[in-house]
Amino acid sequence: MAKSERRQANEASREPASASRASEDAASAERPEELLAIRELCIHFPGARVARAVDGLELSLARGRPLGVVGESGCGKSLTALSIMGLLPSAARVVSGSMRFDGQELLELSA
Repeated sequence: MAKSERRQANEASREPASASRASEDAASAERPEELLAIRELCIHFPGARVARAVDGLELSLARGRPLGVVGESGCGKSLTALSIMGLLPSAARVVSGSMRFDGQELLELSA
């Protein structure tokens, strides 16, 4: 293929800048919003020695998207789920962090 033919093929395949911007705007409009956001979550079991069951967890879940939580035995998966539902064992304490579900701060809800 000659140089001029390659240039014409490249120009024909290029998307106009306005069409490119429009497709980017459409893609950002289609992004699902954040449904669940957990920031710096720390769950401890106080006592003679503090057991740090969850320490600094960060998690984000977009509306309509699946999420899998995997990890070693005892790493805090169940405690994280229980804390989201407000069902932590009485000995466990959320000592810091934020958990927002659909914009509502879950840690501020009364039991």
